[in-house]
Amino acid sequence: MKAFLITLLSLCFFSCSGPESRYEKIISDYLQMDKKGVRTDLKIKFLSLSIGDVFVSDSITILRERYKKEKSKKVETAQKGVDYWKKTAEKHQKEGDNWAAKALLENSLSKLEKAKDKLKKANEWEPEYVSRYSDRGPNELLVKKADCSFSFFNPSLQTRQEINAFFIISKDEDRCLSMVKKQKDSESN
Repeated sequence: MKAFLITLLSLCFFSCSGPESRYEKIISDYLQMDKKGVRTDLKIKFLSLSIGDVFVSDSITILRERYKKEKSKKVETAQKGVDYWKKTAEKHQKEGDNWAAKALLENSLSKLEKAKDKLKKANEWEPEYVSRYSDRGPNELLVKKADCSFSFFNPSLQTRQEINAFFIISKDEDRCLSMVKKQKDSESN
């Protein structure tokens, strides 16, 4: 009977240590091991932890938004160059027929053509990363994402600190790939 109770209690104990404790261990190992393989006990305490999946479709959405912003910025910058050289050429054209005005006009028109070429290239620009997942299905799992709040003992400052961060965990759930601290203003959202 005694052996049965011990077995039952140990089964309850191990069944209570579910998948979140596995993620906590992966994250703790990542945080406490430096690049040289030296482990430092940071006395990590998890305050909150939620796990989510990141699919190809999620990554494509992020990359498209990044592409739109970058392209918009490139086009805007190139358009400013075209506008500047157009105004400069018009100004030199109004200055008259003297040789200096003609030389400046010729230079401005040359720069205007280069600026137009730059604008055309900016409008046609498509970086390599836009087609990164073209050969993969949108429902393919890329990685796991852990949204986490934890406290730890900072040995340098000899004090406990709290951090809110995202951890990227391999899709086979055997290691943490990176940590991204949350921005302070996004914590209030």
